Amino acid sequence: SAAAGPSAGRISLDAEGLARRLDGSFYVSDEYGPNVYYFNRNGQLQGLIGIPAALQPVTNGQLNFNSLNPPDTGRRNNQGLEALALTPDGRGLVAILQSATLQDSGPNQQQRANTRILYYDISGTPTPAAPSREYVLQLPVYQQSGNGGAPNRTAAQSEMVALNDTQFLVLSRDSNGLGTGNTTPIVYKSVLLVDTAGATNIAGSAYDGTTPIAPNGTLRAGLAPVQATEVVNLLNPVQLNRFGMNLTTGPATQTTLPEKIEAMGLVPVLSERAPNDYFLLVGNDNDFLTRQGVINGQPYDAGINNDNILLAYRLTLPTYVDPLSLAVMKETAPTVLQGLGAGAITAAASATRGVQDHLSALRRGANLPAGAG
Repeated sequence: SAAAGPSAGRISLDAEGLARRLDGSFYVSDEYGPNVYYFNRNGQLQGLIGIPAALQPVTNGQLNFNSLNPPDTGRRNNQGLEALALTPDGRGLVAILQSATLQDSGPNQQQRANTRILYYDISGTPTPAAPSREYVLQLPVYQQSGNGGAPNRTAAQSEMVALNDTQFLVLSRDSNGLGTGNTTPIVYKSVLLVDTAGATNIAGSAYDGTTPIAPNGTLRAGLAPVQATEVVNLLNPVQLNRFGMNLTTGPATQTTLPEKIEAMGLVPVLSERAPNDYFLLVGNDNDFLTRQGVINGQPYDAGINNDNILLAYRLTLPTYVDPLSLAVMKETAPTVLQGLGAGAITAAASATRGVQDHLSALRRGANLPAGAG
């Protein structure tokens, strides 16, 4: 903003995504740019990632970043770069638009399903000018009343985790549950496995400009979207009931599943018997809804308690490599292998189908046959 204006040269962010590099620097995605900002480990702004013109909000031919009136083309208000993740090898940065741009949508809610995945190669520079890969992700659509009728809503995405540079976990959800203040039923909240193999790369094409990928919400012929498969259905009442939670919305209770499930993270189970198993942690944004809140020293009562929760699911992810494990392997593998000897190197090599297998082989070094060390 202008130094002499009301913002005094500052930038206002609706920060939705955070991706931290191992050196402590980090990226933040902003909903209303939509932009991705790069900061050093001390929180000092270092630069911006280049965003395709197709995503930038344009009104009457001019960029317009207001949050009150929708633009003519570009991202929808409140539907910017909601998800952001680094690939485990640290060479790729991936961002996903929460739902389709206005030019890629129709007039109805279920016609905003064709959103975009942006992949940036950050191996050379932390702030590339454009994505090297870009794909279409078709979000799930559903019937708002949950009666099985024709879809009339799109389950926008709220978060992602990169398993590798082509496969991602994506959290897609409706906007119903504890915190909305209404009785609309909870219909869709799921974690999807997204695979870009075979999808059309539209980066640098006319679709990054004024040409829509999905006029009136229908994807153009010849454009292959990414593959998406449901991995976790968060609306399993049997599983929720094990912990006293429910899907009741008429009215909601304090243990009703919250509306805004918006966070995910993976941590290794660290089991020798299941080296590819990870805990998927799923969390919510409670919008500060509490009976005993304090903001800026002022107490308030929001009328309900919408607790912060974490749901944990155990998944087997054979194509995922934990980035910290990978970093440790790069730093210590030469020393470890030297200590284990040539036999361990041979055993590791014969077992390796990927980095995860290599890590597993190293872990088993102490149990190698006699003479291997």
